[in-house]
Amino acid sequence: MSKPLFGQEAIDRVRAQILSGIIANERDLRAIAQRKGLRAICGTHPYSRPNEGAKQSLAAITHTDLSAA
Repeated sequence: MSKPLFGQEAIDRVRAQILSGIIANERDLRAIAQRKGLRAICGTHPYSRPNEGAKQSLAAITHTDLSAA
């Protein structure tokens, strides 16, 4: 547990799961309203950003990034 492997297959599987959720939220009216509400209340503060990130940021995460975290 102190030295996780972060195998590429596992990384790709979890990335696909998160991406699927992001795509689903793009079509979900409740999720859209929540994002717009947070943006209206918090502006550009990090609290207005979705927890799962964005398609672009998700694609940019590497094995090295996960190991460093």
